[in-house]
Amino acid sequence: MQGGNALHLGMGTDLGLGYQICSQLNIRLYSGITFLTGKSMDAMPSVDHSSNYVWNSGIKLNFSFGKRMKVAEIIKSETQVIPSQPEVKVNIEPKEPIIQKEEVKAVEPIIVNSVVGETAIYFDFNKWQINERTQLDVLKSLLEVIAQNPKASITILGWADKVGSKRGNAIVASRRANNIQHFLIINGVDSKRISFRGMGTDSDKKVASEARRADIKLVNEK
Repeated sequence: MQGGNALHLGMGTDLGLGYQICSQLNIRLYSGITFLTGKSMDAMPSVDHSSNYVWNSGIKLNFSFGKRMKVAEIIKSETQVIPSQPEVKVNIEPKEPIIQKEEVKAVEPIIVNSVVGETAIYFDFNKWQINERTQLDVLKSLLEVIAQNPKASITILGWADKVGSKRGNAIVASRRANNIQHFLIINGVDSKRISFRGMGTDSDKKVASEARRADIKLVNEK
């Protein structure tokens, strides 16, 4: 026996014939030759081993665990099927330039009230009854203007002179305005168009006869 234990590198080839007994068991008859590096083989007589070529042959019995898959199934499992995607068309249209527009605020209409008639009815001292003898022509003109402006509103303000108490003058002024309203209504003017108010003493008038009056104004609201 010559040689000690050593590591050898080798390269070889073999031929074989196999037979598949069942899906998990097959048998194989083989024969081959291998070339190993080194001067001698480990623990073998040189007479039995004069070169580095080793001939070997035998029978192999192979057994596989698990389910055996067919080739078609293997290919199918390894092939990823990508579902077809619907064709998406993108229409790219040229964009219009963005122009910043200034906010235009709506102009609110200016309502101008137009005075279409204005007059005054005068009264005797401490009286609120209309003196038709002296005021007849004024009253007729007033009714004509009212008829010509059917949408005009009518405002009546009653006044008194500085003679007498403040409370008494307020009562007289209110009754004068109220009597003018009553006169217009009995002459066919709609009461919804009329508003009246007693203003009391008119301290601005220096002449007492000019202070004892009722001011009447017709206004067209546009």
